[in-house]
Amino acid sequence: MRLSSGLVGDLLLAGALALLGLCELFIRSLNADFHGPRALNALLVLLMALPVVWRRRAPVVALVVFWVPTQIWLDTLYGSQSNLPVEPFLVLLILVYSAASYVSGNEQWVLIGVMAALYGSEFALLLVGQKGLGNVVPGLTFISLAYVLGRGVRSRRAHTASLEQRTVALEQEREALARQAVIEERDRIARELHDVIAHSVSVMIVQAGAAERLLERDQDATRRALETIRGAGSEALDELRRLLGLLREAPPVDSTSEPQPGLARLDHLITQAQDCGLTVEYVVDGTQRPLPAGIDLAVYRIVQEALTNIRKHAGPANAQIQLRFGARDLDLLITDE
Repeated sequence: MRLSSGLVGDLLLAGALALLGLCELFIRSLNADFHGPRALNALLVLLMALPVVWRRRAPVVALVVFWVPTQIWLDTLYGSQSNLPVEPFLVLLILVYSAASYVSGNEQWVLIGVMAALYGSEFALLLVGQKGLGNVVPGLTFISLAYVLGRGVRSRRAHTASLEQRTVALEQEREALARQAVIEERDRIARELHDVIAHSVSVMIVQAGAAERLLERDQDATRRALETIRGAGSEALDELRRLLGLLREAPPVDSTSEPQPGLARLDHLITQAQDCGLTVEYVVDGTQRPLPAGIDLAVYRIVQEALTNIRKHAGPANAQIQLRFGARDLDLLITDE
């Protein structure tokens, strides 16, 4: 069984306190007024240190269990010496701090009762003359400080846990919003792809059918070729609809008749970014030429998303959009500082 780091630390702390108590017991056993058997004194010293082991898991129980051997030792064996031992007082401070730090719920009332009994016993000893004011006041002061420190640590821990829960909740909300944004973007792209590609395929089908009807010569080979074009176009359109149905997360919506954006609307997009605080430089290398509708739309959307990300994550910044028209290709480079 693997021990947690906290339990190992408590075991070491209890061992150190027990060793301190045994050393103190050995020194006091050399005095002539030493009370009781040494073995019984040593056993009670070990029992006083033992509750430190479960000070985190059952702090109130540890405090009560500690009190039993301590009272037996002090009242029965130790006698009425004025120089009180150090070990039980250190253990008491640690257990009071632990109880105040870890106790919650109904156990708080039990802890309050234990603390009231502790204070009451000290004041009772003061009233009957068994303890002087110089012994009671410093002891209760340290005990009170240990309790206040423990409650402060507990409040800090609760505040930290609350912040962590809020952080997790905000992260989950952010992920949900991101997923919803992805779904909406996929649906929008599906509509745009349908408008661009489906229109082109539909034109191909219509033109092929018109060519077939306008044929004046009976060229069977040509007619079969045109029929093949129409069949392939219809098949491609059906496959496109099937793929778009897989892409959509929401039911299909009617497409609009608004023209698809492209290079012709990049100036408007750049103007919008500049109005939001960006400095955008637009450079075109090579001979600009008309692009296929799908590529034209893709370039526009990539630039739009890049400017959005720059505006969102870099704030007011300098950005550059560079288009390089090659003989058979187009390079798009978007940078910021």
